[in-house]
Amino acid sequence: MKYLKLLTLLTLLIAIPVLTSCEEDEKDQPLYIGGGGDTQAGTGLYMGVIGFNQALTTKQISILSPNTKSYFTDFVSDLTSKNGTLLYYAVDNAIEALETSTLPNDLVNVAMVTFTDGLDQGSFMMNSKYESNEEYLSAVNNKIKNTKVKGLPISAYSIGLKGSDVSDNAQFQANLINLASSRENAAEVTSMDEVNAKFQEIANQLYKENSVQSISLSIPGQADGTKIRFTFDNVTDASQSQLYIEGTFSLSERSLKDITYRGMTSGSGEVVAGVQEGIFVTFTFNDIKGKSISSVPTNKIMQWIYITGTSQWQKNSEFDPDSQTQTTVDRKSAVIMLVLDCSSSLGTQFVTMQRHANAFIKKMADGSEGSTGGGNTDYTDNVENGHEYVDLGLSVKWATCNVGATTPYGYGNYYAWGETTTRSSYSSSNYRYSSNPTTLPLSADAAHVNWGGSWRMPTYNELSELKNTNNCTWTWITLNGVKGYKVTSKKNGNSIFLPAGGWRSENLREAGSSGGYWSTSLNTSNSDGAYGVDFEWGGSVEWASYYRWYGHSIRAVCE
Repeated sequence: MKYLKLLTLLTLLIAIPVLTSCEEDEKDQPLYIGGGGDTQAGTGLYMGVIGFNQALTTKQISILSPNTKSYFTDFVSDLTSKNGTLLYYAVDNAIEALETSTLPNDLVNVAMVTFTDGLDQGSFMMNSKYESNEEYLSAVNNKIKNTKVKGLPISAYSIGLKGSDVSDNAQFQANLINLASSRENAAEVTSMDEVNAKFQEIANQLYKENSVQSISLSIPGQADGTKIRFTFDNVTDASQSQLYIEGTFSLSERSLKDITYRGMTSGSGEVVAGVQEGIFVTFTFNDIKGKSISSVPTNKIMQWIYITGTSQWQKNSEFDPDSQTQTTVDRKSAVIMLVLDCSSSLGTQFVTMQRHANAFIKKMADGSEGSTGGGNTDYTDNVENGHEYVDLGLSVKWATCNVGATTPYGYGNYYAWGETTTRSSYSSSNYRYSSNPTTLPLSADAAHVNWGGSWRMPTYNELSELKNTNNCTWTWITLNGVKGYKVTSKKNGNSIFLPAGGWRSENLREAGSSGGYWSTSLNTSNSDGAYGVDFEWGGSVEWASYYRWYGHSIRAVCE
């Protein structure tokens, strides 16, 4: 009780090949890249799919975009379930195809993710070089670790949902580890909901890796040695910013030197040469990546000058983000190869797997195209200490994602009440927070400790305000394949999404069907419990007194 009152393996390959196999999808397809020729592949996101059981069914590598995604989703939906599990053979064919394909020059990712609900059956019968499953698995692992595609290594991910017919757990674990490029990339899950969550996590990571954000900033020329700071988190005092670029202006070189980055990284390094036009000098920072946000917002940029005599930052009130900034988001080339188990042992879960795979495809397709614009093309309006928030017109601002997540639909981390770090299992025997404060102090507040700034966990009253149907409408939806509640303010129409991330004891429970979010408030009538908001699919949103030692989600607030 959480409160008082199969292994499937998935391998995703990113590169630009034509994949060959026993069977091929023959219906009309968009342009694909042929292997072995001299034709140069164009920039873009490419995808191919292999479904495997007793044979391989292949969707050739081709451009994935919003206009072509139906080719891929239709292919996955048309896959059929049969007996047999040619796991190693499918991965081997995928790697070989990557090695022989014509790839674009701006390829930035080669990744692989594999999916099966059991053990390999018969792969060594398909390749006479190997005499046992063990020998074939070892060879595939060696290829994963040593193959280079356009000079890039393969990042291989494995997701495991063990089927009920699997009795050899050691071999199952060996498959999981050897079909990933590192142990960190091998994930054993216990439900199809977790498979979906892993799909989304991988998609988010690939989206970030394949996106290149550049920001150009124009300012009037300054006196030599002037220290300049650009803040991106809408602060009223530059010294309080947690998201900024700072450098010293060189008048003779029209450059910024000794540049430091806070809350972000940039490929431009410590010196950026400016381009002069009249009295203005424009600095372009390439390959910008937020450390804890998907992209760096630019419509709230402020420019500051450090006044040595007062040791304070002075704001340039004439700096206009709309006219003096330019943001470009480019998508570099990648290829995604989905290798999907279609064996009959999946049973009724086969259809669920198809649905989750298609959600992954749609997510990647919708993020495949770049954009360019001025200061008002940003991804978010509000950032506190590097984390985005939404103003619902209530007494506090609500974070756009859970603590530990990078997207609104990510489950994030799970915390016991009063603890600020995570662990793999949660029980009364390993619970470490022994104090009984009526309200958690900031030192025991997981949101504040992990996010800093003014972030903290919500109080009982603040969660009550969010839960109150006079303030907000709660609607059960599916966002990017993740189930949860969309909470829409009746005051200003803004909304947040609370994923149904379940809860953790010895493992993850009820993910996709329920959600529970901590408050800072102790149940004073029973100190074993603390209050939180609990919801389930098809049910109402209720108060619950959770056992303090179980892991639940946290949605942070700030002032």
